[in-house]
Amino acid sequence: MDLSGNPFSVVSREELADMYVPLPAVEHTADTILRLPHQIVEIQAPAGYGKSTLLSALRRRLTDAEVTHRYHYLPIDQPNRLPELGAVNVLLLDEAQRLSRWNRRRVRRWLGGDTRMITGTHRPLRLRGIKATVIDLPELTVGHLHAVFQQRIKRRGGDPQRIRLEPAAARWLVQHLASLREIEGLLYEWFQLQDARAQWIVRQSELSSIAEGSM
Repeated sequence: MDLSGNPFSVVSREELADMYVPLPAVEHTADTILRLPHQIVEIQAPAGYGKSTLLSALRRRLTDAEVTHRYHYLPIDQPNRLPELGAVNVLLLDEAQRLSRWNRRRVRRWLGGDTRMITGTHRPLRLRGIKATVIDLPELTVGHLHAVFQQRIKRRGGDPQRIRLEPAAARWLVQHLASLREIEGLLYEWFQLQDARAQWIVRQSELSSIAEGSM
């Protein structure tokens, strides 16, 4: 099958940009977000919906455009760990809902002129006196799942025509699992159980059996 490893294994934050697939139900994509007028753009969704992947795609576009920027992930146990912003034009802040009160004041003082902040967050930041554009990521659809599935296969050197996601399996995944992250975790387990063959078909019966076994 010529796959370089399990296509649903965990990837680094640098690799996430390669996994980005625009959501058809979202008005703004990684390309249009950078042209929005407000100083803050908040990408909101529960865990596992694709916020970090979208931020990684934005990071790559800013790098390609030679825009001075900084990406920062806020650990759950270190909400005060925000680096010096200095002359950065764009701050990409992942898990921004963890931002401490002290750092909220820091960010508010830093924002102004040509500076902007784009966040991945579970809930609104509501920084006083600063307007924000809010982008709510929708729940996963079967169509988007198929696109993500094919992108993962391609990134590992596989042929999407030879590794197929059965329509019933795609519907089952969207209906029974809460997020794309959970779906990728189950698909990872499925691929680990497969042997070498000319063609693979991901079937609902196999996925549900694996899910039941891991409960």
